[in-house]
Amino acid sequence: MKFIRETSGTVAADAFVERVGTACARLAELPRSGRACFDLGWRLRRFPVAGYVVFFRPMGYGIEVVRILHQRRDIDTEFPPKRKPPRKPVPPKVSRRKTG
Repeated sequence: MKFIRETSGTVAADAFVERVGTACARLAELPRSGRACFDLGWRLRRFPVAGYVVFFRPMGYGIEVVRILHQRRDIDTEFPPKRKPPRKPVPPKVSRRKTG
């Protein structure tokens, strides 16, 4: 918002905040709106608003806004690569030969 205020003025910044707020309120009512981003994070979704993209997660009480990025930003550099959880070590197989 600081960038918008500095480049376009307070009126434009206030209008942007209003549009994003309205969109987030709508998303909170319909949290499955937007497109799923399975490659970026757990339960992460995205929704375009006024040349920006709101990244959010549906929650039991609404949504959690994760980030808001300009649509021209390289999203892959803004989100760290998804890490897979470490695998549990597999115990070695024990041979159970009968001797006798």
